[in-house]
Amino acid sequence: MTRAARVIVGIGMHKFTESEFTRYLSLPGQALGCKLGERAWLPGREKARERNGGSFELRARHTAAALSQGSLGLDDLVDELARR
Repeated sequence: MTRAARVIVGIGMHKFTESEFTRYLSLPGQALGCKLGERAWLPGREKARERNGGSFELRARHTAAALSQGSLGLDDLVDELARR
């Protein structure tokens, strides 16, 4: 038990955990928003990977599907990911 505590303190995990805890308390919707975005993004990415096979490039897809579109609502993001 003491060894585990030393590892946590030694690698700075306590400070990271503390900052994450503070972030979730002050912005409770942020974690939910991140998870919803992930659930919209990953299935579309896998469909594109299956459709494009060996020519699939994650960086190019990210740029084309998200960064070039600017700020999108979740429904618009899902539609855009389905198109590309």
